[in-house]
Amino acid sequence: ESLNVKKWVCIDQSPNMVHKAKERLHKFGNVVEVHLLESGEPLDAVSSDQLQIVQPQSMDLFISTYCLDVMSETDMHSTLTLAERTLKPSSDSKEIFAGITWGYRDSIQTCFMTAVWEFLYKFNRKRVGGCRP
Repeated sequence: ESLNVKKWVCIDQSPNMVHKAKERLHKFGNVVEVHLLESGEPLDAVSSDQLQIVQPQSMDLFISTYCLDVMSETDMHSTLTLAERTLKPSSDSKEIFAGITWGYRDSIQTCFMTAVWEFLYKFNRKRVGGCRP
């Protein structure tokens, strides 16, 4: 199934990541917007009086890749709420989240690596970039 994309809206709270995204995505022109969320509060992207990056119920697709792994539980819930608020109220709207997970239980290698990751997260978070499994 091909995506009929009219516009991609990218949001990050890291100035460095926003800069890198703008460098990489500039070739797509006006189809891509990249925004810095200075407050760091996910819901400010849709509800802030000062900066409303995304209009409520205006998106067909919400994608978050490897972001929830580095967020506090409060920010994770806010991001899920943000997805819910920005998606159009139609059955065609979709949320896609990717992250680090235990994966398939039948894969010994995946379970072993995730167990190692969890151990490192508990005892040396810097080693895994602060990302929890």
